[in-house]
Amino acid sequence: MLAIIQFSPPRSGSTLCYNAIKWLAPERTLKKTHGVEYRWFLCPIITTLRDPFDSVVSACQVHGEQINDENVTKRASRMKTSYDGLKRLKFFPRVLVLQYDEFYDDYDYLFDKIASFLNVEKQPGASDNFRAEYNVERLYSRTKDARFDEYDKDTHIHGSHISKDRGLPGKGQRLTASQREIVKSILEI
Repeated sequence: MLAIIQFSPPRSGSTLCYNAIKWLAPERTLKKTHGVEYRWFLCPIITTLRDPFDSVVSACQVHGEQINDENVTKRASRMKTSYDGLKRLKFFPRVLVLQYDEFYDDYDYLFDKIASFLNVEKQPGASDNFRAEYNVERLYSRTKDARFDEYDKDTHIHGSHISKDRGLPGKGQRLTASQREIVKSILEI
């Protein structure tokens, strides 16, 4: 059986999605990545998309950086390879795209979409049990005082994993018009 690829740009809900896939299909091989490789052409790929302005603000926050032109440029530049990969996904035959705003705090939606795509059975209560383990407040409390480089290889959760905004959509509005143009230019969106 082919591996499942969980590919997404950073700060787009990819770790939550990764852990939901593990929860639903624990027997399957799963690879989490922020880049696309053509050797995965036939693999099922699950990707998460988030407003890129929200992702940049979140990246600045988890790294303890001010939201200024320099840091916006740095964070968007580090996301560029992932956004280039998103453009190549249209050539892959088996891709599920999950919009961050639709699955943020809606684990039933997340589980239903993944289970249907992978053709696996969703056990009764699975999303509720997952929510108890992976809800944003619990993860924030668990990781807020840890260093970013403290990393759990099983869950892919690292220190400061959840931003002080708790991942709420719409925080990209903090960017100025010129910072939005910086992000658009770098990510070619």
